[in-house]
Amino acid sequence: MATVRYATLYYPGVFMAEEKTVRVSPRTTGRQMLARNPEAFKVSFYTRTERKVRDEMLTGDVRWERKSYIAGEYLSLAEMKRTLDPKRDEILISNVECNGYKGAIRCRTGNWQFKDDDVEVIDV
Repeated sequence: MATVRYATLYYPGVFMAEEKTVRVSPRTTGRQMLARNPEAFKVSFYTRTERKVRDEMLTGDVRWERKSYIAGEYLSLAEMKRTLDPKRDEILISNVECNGYKGAIRCRTGNWQFKDDDVEVIDV
């Protein structure tokens, strides 16, 4: 039985993010994955145990790593109100404020993500 590490990359989608999962080395970092995949805005890692029995792959429970990584720029709510277009970005600013976030991340792909405690922003 071996413990295997995977990275899930997130790409902008029409309604929700598109995902792609790849097997990675235990030493692969979020910065490396985002550098290798410029169309992705986020990466998360997980591990699971795997064991091949005859023709079947038996897998254990997924254990997500604590941090996710987003490529972009963090803007505080005050910065968003000061620098964004109040007409065009009114709903975005209202969503950040009403959901109790202190700011949001403008991803390198143009979409926005909330900033949770378990997210590390990688400047691009």
